[in-house]
Amino acid sequence: MKEGLESTSRLPEAEEAAQSVEMPPVETLPSNEVSTETKYIYSGLFLDEESRDRLISSVRQLVEIPDSWTIIAHHMTTHHFTQDAQDVGQFNKSHLGEQFDIVATSLGISDKAIAVGIETEVPSTKDQKHVTIAIAEGARPVDSDDIKNWHSIQAIPLRTTLDEYIVPIDPSEEKVT
Repeated sequence: MKEGLESTSRLPEAEEAAQSVEMPPVETLPSNEVSTETKYIYSGLFLDEESRDRLISSVRQLVEIPDSWTIIAHHMTTHHFTQDAQDVGQFNKSHLGEQFDIVATSLGISDKAIAVGIETEVPSTKDQKHVTIAIAEGARPVDSDDIKNWHSIQAIPLRTTLDEYIVPIDPSEEKVT
């Protein structure tokens, strides 16, 4: 970890550059076009390209991201299909497609993930609103939910759009009746 942040995490030392991964595009279908051939996965605040680049650059000034880690920096989840939260779902439906300015105000680190804590009025089912920046080899973005060590950072303003991530259903999947 670079000077200025104290942590009890065991983030290994690594080279400054990290591999970058392209996240899948967000596929939003109007409600009249959503069919049984698609499946809602999650809704979230998706960073625009300029905000994503600024966020990654800002975090790299604070902490070295291990070379073997995967860069994510894609969105802040507001709701996952496995969660029951009618208030968040209603907010998402009534504001889908709208832009929101959010602010990264903290940095969280574990041995599996690096994330920034987010301040926004947009509701979320997450205990700690955040954007996952990077994950360790073998980790998953959801591992950032378990980060316990958060440190205040200089505010990083970000532009986002509230959207849904919808994927096609694999025809080989069994249908549940």
